[in-house]
Amino acid sequence: FGSAVHVGAAVWEYERIRSHAYKVMNRYHLWRTN
Repeated sequence: FGSAVHVGAAVWEYERIRSHAYKVMNRYHLWRTN
């Protein structure tokens, strides 16, 4: 099993991707509704 640092990096990467996807979807939604 990976170390705590590895797990922390994986969680950070996941949060970064999720945040980016949320921004993209939000922008797309605003474009669709306007």
